[in-house]
Amino acid sequence: MKKTAGRNDIILIAAILLVAGLILLVRTLMVDLHKPQLEILVNNEQYGVYDLDKDREIRIGNTNVCEIKNGEVRMKDAKCPDHLCMEFLPIDETGGSIICLPNQVILHIINAKEKEDGEDNWWDASSGSENKTDEKYENNDSGDAESKDKNDGKKNTGDKKGAGDHRPDTIAG
Repeated sequence: MKKTAGRNDIILIAAILLVAGLILLVRTLMVDLHKPQLEILVNNEQYGVYDLDKDREIRIGNTNVCEIKNGEVRMKDAKCPDHLCMEFLPIDETGGSIICLPNQVILHIINAKEKEDGEDNWWDASSGSENKTDEKYENNDSGDAESKDKNDGKKNTGDKKGAGDHRPDTIAG
C-alpha cells in the first residue's frame, strides 16, 4: 500500500517551514537591532543613527563634522571656540561619547558591546580617560593610612572621614 501526502500533511509541512522561516527572520532582525551604532543628537534631538562598519564623514548642520573610520568615531571639525570635542579619543563599539557643548552636539554609541576587561565604558570617551588616583589620596611610605594633602598642607587619615579629610566619596579623574 503506497501512501501519498494528503492535504493535512502538506499543511503541516508548510506550517513547520513558515515557523522556521519566521524564527530565522526574527533572529536576523534581532542581531541588527543590537548592533552598535553611532547616534548623533543636536539640541537633545536625534539627528541620525549610523552604522560603524561603513567609513564616512557626516556633516552635522553647519557646525560640526564627525568621521567614522575603521569602526571608530571622532569629531573631525567643529565651529566652536575651544575645539575640546576634537581632542576626545575616538569612540567605538565598546561605547563612549563625544560632546560639543557650544554647538549642543552629542555623539554616542548605542547598543555598545561590553568591554573584554569588564570595565565601564563611559569613562574612556575623553583624552583624560586614564583612571588614576591623585597622589594626595595614596598612602605614604610608612605604610600607614595617613597622607599629606598637597593643596592645604593638612594631614588626612585614611581610616576616618572628618574635619581634616578632604577626600571626595568617589574620585572622578
